[in-house]
Amino acid sequence: LYSEAYKRIQFVPQLDPKLESFLFDQEQIKRVLINLIENAIAAVEDVSDPKIILRTNLDGARETLSVTISDNGIGIGEGNFTKLFEPYY
Repeated sequence: LYSEAYKRIQFVPQLDPKLESFLFDQEQIKRVLINLIENAIAAVEDVSDPKIILRTNLDGARETLSVTISDNGIGIGEGNFTKLFEPYY
C-alpha cells in the first residue's frame, strides 16, 4: 500500500525466508508498523534517493522474531533523543 501511495520512495523488503506463522496481537503490531513506516516516510522527505527497508529475522533457537524498519533519512537530532519514547513523537 505504501509503495503505491509514495512512488518516489523505494520500499525494500528483506524478509527472512525461514519466517513462519506466529501469534501476536494483530492490532498492536499494525499500529507499531504503521507508526514506524510513517516516521521513516517523514524522515526521507528531503532525500534525493529515498529508501525504506523492512527487514525480518527469525531466531529459531530463541523463538524470537525481530522486525527492523530503516531509512536513509536525515536522522534524529541529538536534542530530540529524550523524546524518542514519548507517544506520537
